[in-house]
Amino acid sequence: MAVRLHRDTVRSTQMAFINFLKSPMGRVLRVAGGFALIVYGGTHASLVGLALMMAGMVPAVTGLAGICLLEELVRGREAAQVPQGSPREGRA
Repeated sequence: MAVRLHRDTVRSTQMAFINFLKSPMGRVLRVAGGFALIVYGGTHASLVGLALMMAGMVPAVTGLAGICLLEELVRGREAAQVPQGSPREGRA
């Protein structure tokens, strides 16, 4: 059996984490964490509090909508890696 490369190990760990975030329990944790940041930011009467509330809205809204931003980021990075070789259009 071949030894797994570090890149394969990192990839499988990333996908396991993303699959957890997409699961119902992961969505509940994202929404709860987002609302916790919003409430905690509301207790600070400063720009830091406003920044915390805005940062908390991202996981809360994406969790409610069922969108996983990390999955989109990983998929976009994979799409950007074009294999080396001949041009796709056949032009030189």
